[in-house]
Amino acid sequence: MKKRLIKLGMVVVILFCSNCSLVQAEPLSTETIQASPTENRVILNTEGSITEIKNVAVYAINNKNYFKLRDVAMLIDFDVKWDAGTRTKH
Repeated sequence: MKKRLIKLGMVVVILFCSNCSLVQAEPLSTETIQASPTENRVILNTEGSITEIKNVAVYAINNKNYFKLRDVAMLIDFDVKWDAGTRTKH
């Protein structure tokens, strides 16, 4: 449990220290939004040890970085699976 809380804390620090931002939902528009993968890296700095996280994709939308929630969940040992038959997550 303690390790899971530490990992959650590290992910929160990564999200707040990067160029990510949370935005308030806006009304739907017909404007096309382009999301493109970037060359930005996710680096984890823990107790003086620097580790590059290779399996997290970073996407740019309107010059801001975004991560998939599934990738962030994976960093803190949450397993997210989709059941297409029942159309549910488990």
